[in-house]
Amino acid sequence: MQHWFFEQDIPERHHWNQAMLLETAQPLDVKVLQEVLQQLMRHHDALRLRFVRETTGWRQFYAEAEETGTGAEEEEAEAGTPLVERVDVSALPRHEQDTVIQDLAASRQGSLNLSEGPLVRLVFFDCGLQPGRLLFTIHHLVVDAVSWRILLEDFQTAYQQRSQGAAIALPAKTTSLQYWSERLSEYAQHPDLEQEMAFWSAPIRTRVRSLPLDYPEGQNRVASLRSVAVTLSADRTQALLHEVPQVARTEVNEVLLTALTQVVTQWSGSPLLLVEQEGHGREPLFDDVDLSRTVGWFTAVYPVVLDVANLDDPGAVVSSVRQQLRRVPHRGIGYGALRYLSQSDQIAHLLRSLPQAEVSFLYLGQLDQAPTDHAFLTMLPDADLPTRSPEGMRKHLFEISAMVQRGQLHVEWRYSANLHRPRTIEMLAERYLEALSRLIDHCRSSEVGDGTPADLSLAGLNMQQLSQVSRLLEEIDTLNLPEEPGI
Repeated sequence: MQHWFFEQDIPERHHWNQAMLLETAQPLDVKVLQEVLQQLMRHHDALRLRFVRETTGWRQFYAEAEETGTGAEEEEAEAGTPLVERVDVSALPRHEQDTVIQDLAASRQGSLNLSEGPLVRLVFFDCGLQPGRLLFTIHHLVVDAVSWRILLEDFQTAYQQRSQGAAIALPAKTTSLQYWSERLSEYAQHPDLEQEMAFWSAPIRTRVRSLPLDYPEGQNRVASLRSVAVTLSADRTQALLHEVPQVARTEVNEVLLTALTQVVTQWSGSPLLLVEQEGHGREPLFDDVDLSRTVGWFTAVYPVVLDVANLDDPGAVVSSVRQQLRRVPHRGIGYGALRYLSQSDQIAHLLRSLPQAEVSFLYLGQLDQAPTDHAFLTMLPDADLPTRSPEGMRKHLFEISAMVQRGQLHVEWRYSANLHRPRTIEMLAERYLEALSRLIDHCRSSEVGDGTPADLSLAGLNMQQLSQVSRLLEEIDTLNLPEEPGI
């Protein structure tokens, strides 16, 4: 992911963050916050990373722990925005508090520094008698979704320990980011990994067509980013989470992608959808690696071509998309390893030359179950934080993310107003909910649980062969053979 990041044309690389605005159930002590953040940076090596551009490319290194300390308040003031900041908005009415918090949270997004640090900042907004706000801003180069869970758990643990006068004692470290990087580089040179090239460079990918544009001459800039959000009913959401996977023997992500493929292909007039998927990237490739408490950017990003040509029956579409997704080797981690870490220039050039996905899709899961709601911290999902510079260019036409929160599925379509009319995206988002609802209702009312070759260890079976096996088993079942021991 670091190679991917520095390959992009990003005008302000320091402003490419992940941020989280949390509600605090109690006032927070800034001095304790400083101690806690300092300890987190000592404990999690990635938070001390620095990146410097040299003549041969970008070089990363770790700053020493004492270099990342918060230091005295007067030293921080001289250096600029402090590492931990307190903003008192208690004298303002509640609606004005929200405005000030939103404005200041937005302004802090561009305050990180890749070469000199820090890559993480905290801002505590003191709202007086109202619950306060705590802003975490971390550069994406050193954090991902799994890392956030680790950091927020450690933050709560450390804050409670220190505020009660005890020493900070965090759970033991697991494999370092540096060791994982070394092992992944070795993995990228293994001859077995090159066998995945047959999948990643399959001829079907060259048949993918570009998606329609309302404004073909527009520029896909971050500043033109807009979004449309839709919500699935609570009843259908619960069916999607609990009934559909059992009936259709499928995963939630596979059903969501099935509906997306149906809608986009019907709109574009092409039977193929090239979509960029994201996985957590922490695959168990090595026996000597444990990433369960390792902070960093591990995300595996990989393209998948989904083909729904000549498929009208909802059950058949679900089964087909499920099979295509389960053909992806090792949850896609090999794609990035081959493209960015392989020593073969031919492999890297081939993967770069193929058509790139114009659609990205990410299912974030059930956030109500995520460990971001702590004893004194609650995530505020509606916070709109400009985590990227408006001068940058967007990679995709559509960035689609889905999550379950408060018992309902929320789906957000991000697009560029320079390329598409709002009504176009609203139409696609509405059709997506309709397609998803039809799939859910179909799965609830019928049996669509036919297996696919991806579900079995029988190599080489296609859908036609699997159907023949199924029919043979049905015929055997009608023979009424006598039950004998061992049969």
